[in-house]
Amino acid sequence: GFLRRELPIRLAHRIQDLDRAPLLRDMPSVQAVRDIYINSFLELIEQPKITCPGEEAAFAARLDSLYQAHSNVLIQMAKGAFELRAAVRNGEIKSTTGRKMKFDEMDQCHNFLDRF
Repeated sequence: GFLRRELPIRLAHRIQDLDRAPLLRDMPSVQAVRDIYINSFLELIEQPKITCPGEEAAFAARLDSLYQAHSNVLIQMAKGAFELRAAVRNGEIKSTTGRKMKFDEMDQCHNFLDRF
């Protein structure tokens, strides 16, 4: 019961975090990670209450499948950071003052990635 209740909550929080990630949220790899989290969230909220050992085994198999789907999330997030750095270097992303931004100056992005 604990995982069935708690995992959707944690996934929802992670989806919100990704939506709030400054500049990173627009990178294709980060959007792919967000899609993985959304699909997992939707799959878990459709899971009926477990009432017998057979349903528990089916839920465990579903969790294993979700675990496999999330196995490359860390790599995808790193790829998103590289995409952002390339966009900054190419001048595609500017600071609020209009000057060329430096990746090293993007404290909010760094803090987000540290927490992720």
